[in-house]
Amino acid sequence: MKTILNILKICVPIAIALYIVYAVFNNLSEVEKQTLFNAFESANYLIVFIAVLGGVLSHLSRAYRWKFLQEPLGYEFRLDHAFYAVMIGYFANLALPRIGEIIRCGVIAKLEKKDVNKLIGTVVAERIADVLMLGIAILFVLFFEYDVLFELFEQLILALFNKTLDLQTSLMLFAWVLVGGMALHFFIKKMFPKFYAKLLDFALKIVEGIKSIYTMKHRAAFILHTVFIWLMYVLMIYICIFAVQGLEHLSFTSIAACFVMGSFAIVLVQGGIGAYPLAIMQTLLLYNIDKPLGLALGWIVWTSQTLMIIVVGMISFIIMNNKTLKLNQSK
Repeated sequence: MKTILNILKICVPIAIALYIVYAVFNNLSEVEKQTLFNAFESANYLIVFIAVLGGVLSHLSRAYRWKFLQEPLGYEFRLDHAFYAVMIGYFANLALPRIGEIIRCGVIAKLEKKDVNKLIGTVVAERIADVLMLGIAILFVLFFEYDVLFELFEQLILALFNKTLDLQTSLMLFAWVLVGGMALHFFIKKMFPKFYAKLLDFALKIVEGIKSIYTMKHRAAFILHTVFIWLMYVLMIYICIFAVQGLEHLSFTSIAACFVMGSFAIVLVQGGIGAYPLAIMQTLLLYNIDKPLGLALGWIVWTSQTLMIIVVGMISFIIMNNKTLKLNQSK
């Protein structure tokens, strides 16, 4: 039974991803399909390669940042080992979500002789910092792209309730969300006490993680690396707009909106296959960008970054595996 579930965890997301790819492509007209192919053919892949280097830098910065979280444990390991472990983790995440976090800790623990459970704890703190940065990115987009997002939200409300988003409708929605949230809270607490306890424990860990970041020795460096990592994430998309003709005029804030929507797509569908380009396309429609160009940008960004993770991840795996074998032979 466990084997079947593991197979389904891999096959179902892939099936969903393939369906998304088919459905999106099938809904394009012949003219749009030709425009999409032309965008791929005329793209400047040297610029795309520069964006890929930005991705590598973000992962290197993540490896360096990880070292700061080891100090309270009294641990210290080489930067190249940390980088290889991070890339192996990303590579593993393409197959199973979040398994990479455990694997990268296992790789370091095996080679550097560290406690894997303690290393996993540092990754939890790291992810808390990333969740906070995603929240900041969302607030950034909401602030600078308020008009565009408000228009989209108003269209959704009009489609659902046949009402414009006036003050009365806004207050009613706020009241419904508040009441619904409170009802859901008490329902989960009453009907699923164990699950509620896990949620509460997770919330407390988030608070503890935030405190640990605030009290760490190299707090400023940790925060700077965190900002750099997330800035590189956005720049990986922003640089690529100069590789696709017709997108050069897009603003940084509109690309930040693409990044936020793309992040949700990666969470919802394993690896973002199919869903990531769709999210970019749908976001750019708000900025009057034709479907083929938005879809082309999404596929170019997703494919280039995924190939980078596969190539660098495999190289990292070979290097770390050889190091581990040599270490075992020397005993």
